[in-house]
Amino acid sequence: EKGKQWELAAALLGQMPSLRVEADDISCNSAASACEKSGAWEAALGTLRRMHMLKLRLGQVSVGAAVSAIAKGSKWWLALLLLVGSVSSKVRPDAISASAAISACEKRSCWAQATELLGMIIQSQMELDAVCFNAAIS
Repeated sequence: EKGKQWELAAALLGQMPSLRVEADDISCNSAASACEKSGAWEAALGTLRRMHMLKLRLGQVSVGAAVSAIAKGSKWWLALLLLVGSVSSKVRPDAISASAAISACEKRSCWAQATELLGMIIQSQMELDAVCFNAAIS
């Protein structure tokens, strides 16, 4: 994850099977986090796909990293889909993921989607912080 070398992280994750090393949620979360830090949203989604293929449980870290990477790529609608989809698949996103998705909507002037997402998050009883509200207000 250090040095924002997402390409190396993704390559190492891809090479693990040929080296007879089994990828786990920790290695996948690390790769997703490296992608997030660089805004490599396509690679972050690829990591989620790999986790699904390996039947690894998606969690807050992997989903949060992908949502944040997508938001950095200004793909607000994709960030929203992933966040909403993760809630329906019983992954409880955290306030950071929610803030990233709301902020992605806000940056594209999608105020209705941002406030609708905030309302949905409130109904889900997710723990929120001031950043979520600030992202929706701005």
